[in-house]
Amino acid sequence: MFSIAFLLVSAAAISSAYDGLESEYGVVEYVNILFRHGARTPDSLAPGDPYRDMKYWPEGLGQLTKEGILQHFNLGVWLDRRYRHILPRDRSQVNEAINVFSTDWDRTLMSADAEMSGIFPIVRGDAARWSGLTSYPVPIHSVPPPTDKLLEVTADCKRYAYLVKEFQDSKDYNQILNRYQNMTDHLVRHTGNRFFNLDFYMELYTTYFIEENRDLELPKWVRKVYPWPMVEPTVLSFVVPTWTTDMKRLRGGPFVKEVIENFWNKITMKLDQPNQNISMYSAHDTTISAVLNTMGIFNWKQPPFASMVLFELRKTQSGDRNVLIWYKNSTNDNPWLLKVPGCDAACPLTKLERILKPVIPENWADECNNVPLTTRVDTPGEELHTNSFGRRKNKIYFKKLVEQGEGGAPERINVDDDDKADARQGVPSTTTSATKASNAGRLTFGE
Repeated sequence: MFSIAFLLVSAAAISSAYDGLESEYGVVEYVNILFRHGARTPDSLAPGDPYRDMKYWPEGLGQLTKEGILQHFNLGVWLDRRYRHILPRDRSQVNEAINVFSTDWDRTLMSADAEMSGIFPIVRGDAARWSGLTSYPVPIHSVPPPTDKLLEVTADCKRYAYLVKEFQDSKDYNQILNRYQNMTDHLVRHTGNRFFNLDFYMELYTTYFIEENRDLELPKWVRKVYPWPMVEPTVLSFVVPTWTTDMKRLRGGPFVKEVIENFWNKITMKLDQPNQNISMYSAHDTTISAVLNTMGIFNWKQPPFASMVLFELRKTQSGDRNVLIWYKNSTNDNPWLLKVPGCDAACPLTKLERILKPVIPENWADECNNVPLTTRVDTPGEELHTNSFGRRKNKIYFKKLVEQGEGGAPERINVDDDDKADARQGVPSTTTSATKASNAGRLTFGE
């Protein structure tokens, strides 16, 4: 059985906010902000999806929606209120105070831009000289996927590929796949998609979530598995990339290292811009899950659109430096305070660095080349995803499943009562009552 140490403390319970934290934990000196892009359209639509007509998606596939833009604008307004004391009084000097990074996707770049508009609006006194411009322009930096070693971590890493192959051959991973095989066959048959790895579930689940939120009626064959029990393998798809300590070190570790280095550079005055107080990172749900799971504080729920993690460095009156980590998983609610296992919620920076040392790479590029000399890391073929965690199945398998036609849902998921289904399948009831309660525990399988 696997377990996770996780603590949630509502910010609302710590008096309304900033002054209470300031007196107890100190003033925010620096903050690293990691967020997921806002609401978007589906990345892709399966052959069996009834809403493949682009009239349903006028923005285009994989694009930020109006809702997503407003989510990040409103988050920017919220951040302006929370961190106004570390933002420049002259808002036209934004380059001195903030660095903004994004993955190279339209939706993440646009989310960052919308958030900057919320943080840096043109104030009344400046409006005349800016001739109708509503916010100060802020540079947003990105790198193409082949060189991304920080957020999506899509740069080549031979050791990580080796660890993935090792894990996909393990008993643990095959138990995961076997547990959901009937549901996998059901979805392959009805969607026309091929199963490569657990991302199969992530992509379909997110699509159905988006369609549902657009008031599009989901087919009965989808309703038989969505949201339950599809949510279980979907959540697992966010966890398996950082399943082992070594995988954490290479996938989520680079960002953890970045956060800690930013803090030390602020303290030792080694930042390129001495007045810089904020680093912002516009990325994805998979980025947030990898970082939080690497730190041992992931809540085993898919990070929602526009969710945000705040890594705050606070300085007490006595000069001590503490790190507080907040998770804002709703644009309307207060953030939750997370506790790294082995430390208090306000964790001394030196102690946090010591606790996380096993998952922080000393030199990511060197470690990525550290594979056994006899090891061959195959380049995925046509039938595999780039970072496959799935078992290799040949095309005949998928062809036969699709040719079987509708055929009805497999017996194990064709029930109305989720709890009865759990009992019959031996699947832990973690998505209905447990998930609604707190989602503080991990899913279990293959005792």
